Amino acid sequence: MKNKSKFGLCGLTFLYNAHRVSACATCFGAADADQTIGMNIAIGILLGVLGLIMLMFGSVAWGITRNQQAMVDEDEQVGNANHVDV
Repeated sequence: MKNKSKFGLCGLTFLYNAHRVSACATCFGAADADQTIGMNIAIGILLGVLGLIMLMFGSVAWGITRNQQAMVDEDEQVGNANHVDV
């Protein structure tokens, strides 16, 4: 019963303050506002940084794969050199 009263109190608080949680000018405003332009630039920069991080992660994974393949090839060459037909 205690949990139901907490949820009810949270719901009433949300309904009472619903006018305060409306969208800002960036989400629900003029497209040419300074705040909207700044937010669009920030989103572009964050996407660029995220793209670079993903590119670096991919290059590390690709490098590990290449090194692993090189070691397998080297092991095969060493195995073939030590092979003796009897």
